[in-house]
Amino acid sequence: MKTIFINGLSGKMGKTINNLILDDPDFEIVKTVNDSDVVIDFSRPESTMPLVQEAKEYKKPLIIGTTGFTDIELKIIEEASNEIPIMLSFNMSKGIFYFKKNIKQFLKDNSDSMKCLISETHHTQKVDSPSGTAIELKKFIELNNNKKFITSVEIESKRILDIFGIHEVTFFNDANHISFRSDWLFDLTSNSSLRLFFQYFDADNNGAAMKGLDDKTPDPRKLAQDSLSDYQLTSEVFGAIYEVDLGAASLKILASSQEDDIYVVRDNDRHNFGDVHAEGPLAGLPYIAAEFRPETSLVETKTFEINLISNEPLFGTIDWILGAFYFDHEIENHIYEVKDVNNVKLVDLMDGKFTPYTHAPICATSPFEGICFAAFGAELGFVSDAFPTRESQSIYGQATININEKTRFVSGFRYTEDSFSSDVTNFFGLQSYLIEDDLEKTTGRIAIEYDVDDDTMTYLSFTKGFKPGGSNL
Repeated sequence: MKTIFINGLSGKMGKTINNLILDDPDFEIVKTVNDSDVVIDFSRPESTMPLVQEAKEYKKPLIIGTTGFTDIELKIIEEASNEIPIMLSFNMSKGIFYFKKNIKQFLKDNSDSMKCLISETHHTQKVDSPSGTAIELKKFIELNNNKKFITSVEIESKRILDIFGIHEVTFFNDANHISFRSDWLFDLTSNSSLRLFFQYFDADNNGAAMKGLDDKTPDPRKLAQDSLSDYQLTSEVFGAIYEVDLGAASLKILASSQEDDIYVVRDNDRHNFGDVHAEGPLAGLPYIAAEFRPETSLVETKTFEINLISNEPLFGTIDWILGAFYFDHEIENHIYEVKDVNNVKLVDLMDGKFTPYTHAPICATSPFEGICFAAFGAELGFVSDAFPTRESQSIYGQATININEKTRFVSGFRYTEDSFSSDVTNFFGLQSYLIEDDLEKTTGRIAIEYDVDDDTMTYLSFTKGFKPGGSNL
């Protein structure tokens, strides 16, 4: 039978160990260090340090799970370990062991300059802050940062209700951007050329977020928010320009294709849980925790344009251009906002958590069924799925009549056919709306220009244009 002395028997860990030993006939708890085979300590530093000396005096193995030691106290413990076996760990769980193992592997594989944030959350009765585990993780990361890619390690501590212990380690860049661009110009013949260009852009911005109105953090680059925001953008652009000299005129053809893929997760209330409105109509009320989980947008755009541009004045006095333009634009938007509670009347029910909600299957076809109205009381904010598209085609022309060396008369027109549609599921993602708009529009311009001298020109112009149809949904 092994005898064990427990220092800190009245604490949470001490009671847990005591209960385990009472159920095991191979172990017995004793009341003095001298009578024990091994000493276990889960207490406070001011109680641990005398115990170290006593264990050293009686040559007893010592297991220390206490946290909050100063550097000097840790040095004393290290020196004592030269005389007796000492196991010192700020967290005895298997999870932390595997946590460290994964961190070590990441540090070995990583080749990007990054910052590290250790976030630890415990119950309000925990005395030390930051926790010993967080301090141990910080030292572990610094010790294994052999490649020196981790530029800083910071600890964020929270004390909330009766949470036993949550530790998160985040490695991030302020802005991790990758960009490739290729631009080629080919002279096909003596009077024609082809230009091809391609660009790839990838951005992954961790922590890219707006500062809250009542965020008093003095450093503008540090935010008091419950979660890190994540903004990701991938963009691909391909374009081509073909030009040929036809003698009296030049032909210019332009084509492009672009795809943008956007992904955003952000703290939409922009404050920590428990922060209150300092002023305004909601003064004194806490901010309702809200997050976009996520907001995504896939945008595809294609254009084609052809122009015929005069090289020599028509009839000796008229410069002109004729052209046609095609534009195709497709968007797929998804927004899913979660909230702690649905409105300010329910702030007393806030718990800092988001309760998952899923529409009943029938709501997809019958949004006014009784069960579907549960969405209006669920922990949801703005939920939307939108698929706007726009197709536009136009022809245009412009003529510049050179009245004399100093005076010109300009006249132009544009005829456009524009079609817009958007299939939108809005307001908690329940009801679908189809918005459509088709139009035909002719616009134009008339102007007169006069050169006062080589450096000064005066003009009088009348232009009529229009903004194509669209929707903010």
